[in-house]
Amino acid sequence: MTNADELRQALDYLWDKWAVFLHHAQADLVERSFSGPTRVSGSAATGEMIVALHRAVYLARVNPNASVLLTTFRRRWPTSSG
Repeated sequence: MTNADELRQALDYLWDKWAVFLHHAQADLVERSFSGPTRVSGSAATGEMIVALHRAVYLARVNPNASVLLTTFRRRWPTSSG
């Protein structure tokens, strides 16, 4: 958010809208043209998964006959044996 008014507007959304809220700066990334696969990365809770999901939906809508693959990873921490 760039100012308090943007934050206030975002916080007024219902939770189901907030969970997929896309800031206009993020929307630019969703619709940008790339020459190949694209990786979305960022610090925890900065919206990278939301951007990736919106990007996948955008690509599927503009290319209805194409296949869209969205992958993610989860670091698997060692478990203690018990």
